Formats: sequence, structure tokens, C-alpha cells
Amino acid sequence: CGALLSLPIPMVMPHALATDGASSLSSATGWRSRSVLATITQCKERSKFPPSITAAVRMQVRQYVARIASWYQDVPYHTFEHATHVLLSANKLLFLLMNASENTEDPLLKHAYGLKANVSYHLALIFAALVHDVDHGGVSNQTLINECDPLSILYNDQSLLEQRSLAVAFTVLMESKYEELRRGVYEHHQPLN
Repeated sequence: CGALLSLPIPMVMPHALATDGASSLSSATGWRSRSVLATITQCKERSKFPPSITAAVRMQVRQYVARIASWYQDVPYHTFEHATHVLLSANKLLFLLMNASENTEDPLLKHAYGLKANVSYHLALIFAALVHDVDHGGVSNQTLINECDPLSILYNDQSLLEQRSLAVAFTVLMESKYEELRRGVYEHHQPLN
């Protein structure tokens, strides 16, 4: 959890599956393994949310994560389980970078790459990890282009699957039922330098 404590929304995302969210999410996605779910819901600091991260915001995060999970297709690799592993890895990387001593000998941890200066980067990293393969059909961009798939026309043969994932993620986020979540994100927004 450590790194997520510095930004309200990424802090809430891993906990979105806690309590009532875990069973409904597992059944909604057909994902039976709970080991990753159990890992991301373990946090000693769970009750230390900023006042603006209300119960309503936390509930909307749970609902948003479950909704995004439902958009992941049943394909061999680009599944919600994969997205959860990527989210965990991104969170661990963020934690290591945020907590590394400036005197560390590890060259990879010597710099925080701007993460300490702007917590909006935390949100971007965790959000990207969650949604990076949403609605991925299990075939490559090139295959879609070669087959003249409607996505290749819509996105002009440029990063079709990546653009589709972002379109789904932001279209869902802009639904009226996520208004409190958006307010929580934007209230803590810092302009990117």
C-alpha cells in the first residue's frame, strides 16, 4: 500500500475490491483466483483516507473497477487477472521509487523520475495499469489492420487496441454515476509541469 497513501484515488483503487467488492468482482469476471485480490486488499493504513475521499467516492471506485473488469474479455492473456498483476507491479514500483533513499546504491532507485514532485503521476500510473488492456480481443493491432477491422478505420491504423482501451476507460469514467469519483480525482489534481 505504501506508495498509494500519497494520492487519494490510487490509494482507493487497490482497496476497491475489499469486502463486498471481491466476491462480486470475482463472479462478474469469471476470475476464480483470489490470491491477487487478497494481496491488493491488505493494507494497515486502510482507514487513513483524506476527508474528501468519502464513502461515496470509495464505493464509486469499487463500482468503477468492477465495471472495467467486466469489459476485459475472456482471452488467453489480456485478462483482468493480467491487469491486476500489472497494477500490483506498478504499485510496487511506485512504492520503491517513493521510498528509496537518495543515497541508495541501486541505480534504478536513485531517482524518482518526477513522481515525488507530482502526485498526479501516481494516479496516471495506477489508472493506466488498471485499464491498459480493457476490451482487448486477443489479437494484435497488425491483425486488426490486415483484416480491415472497424477499429483500424476508427483509429486510422494507429495504436488501435491502446486507443480502444482508453476510450472505454474514459467513457465509463464520464458516466454520471461516477461524478463523486471524478470530483475526488480533480479536486486533488495538480497541473503536470
